[in-house]
Amino acid sequence: FYGKGPVVLVEGVFDALSLIQEGITTVAMNTNNLRSANLDTIARYTDKIIMWPDSDSYGDLGLEATRKRIHFQHPEVKMWVFRSNKEKDADDLLRNNKELFDEEITLLKETIANFR
Repeated sequence: FYGKGPVVLVEGVFDALSLIQEGITTVAMNTNNLRSANLDTIARYTDKIIMWPDSDSYGDLGLEATRKRIHFQHPEVKMWVFRSNKEKDADDLLRNNKELFDEEITLLKETIANFR
């Protein structure tokens, strides 16, 4: 995904697959346990990360931990948070409400296009 713009960071593999099917460059990571080597690899290819955390307490904890790690380890990386409070995560949104998923994907694609 080098040179293709931001990467979307999600918590689960199925979340990532749901977004990849929509043509969105996505990486699935356990954001509560993001390893330095994983972040180094992402930062090697992009300086823009969009986090789509799960809408639960673990998502909140993972978001805060990831923000701190990125800021400390790669301060040159810009980060944006994309939140959907309609369902727990991207995959649940796709499975439970395809129409709403499509609306969220449109918003996410606009966010990606405008990320500077």
